[in-house]
Amino acid sequence: MNCLNCGAPMELAESRTVLTCDYCRSTRRLNAPSDDLDRVVSLDTPSGIDCPRCDVELVDAAIDGRSVNHCPDCRGILIDAPVFAQVSWSRRVAYRGPEIVPQLIDPEALKQVIDCPKCDQQMEVHPHYGPGRAVIDSCHRCHLVWLDTLELTNIERTPGRRQ
Repeated sequence: MNCLNCGAPMELAESRTVLTCDYCRSTRRLNAPSDDLDRVVSLDTPSGIDCPRCDVELVDAAIDGRSVNHCPDCRGILIDAPVFAQVSWSRRVAYRGPEIVPQLIDPEALKQVIDCPKCDQQMEVHPHYGPGRAVIDSCHRCHLVWLDTLELTNIERTPGRRQ
């Protein structure tokens, strides 16, 4: 994202909640839109990677101060596997709201196939191997996970051990 003050590129600060401009030193706090339950903060910078679901170019974004890519149309998230593990764990530990009733996995969701947006090879479609009845897509070659909208929220709010 470019600085609103001078137009120079902004970088994610160490706090991971603020963008800073190296040129004029202005800052911009990162806040997720109030209607985004996955709490993705778009940085509105094109990533050069197309969405595996709808072929729209993904944009750089942040989740809990960590870098991800996000689709502005279908609201899917492309996230590094280690970052996904950290974010899902920390969100589950911190969550204190009402838990959702887990639904059975739709067998049709396991049949949907997408290609990895980085290597163009077919991603593995499987249930999330932790809490939550989410079906996620992962690429073991690129160490990436694709989450459709609300899958991260589903994992966060599912009943079960939190620590």
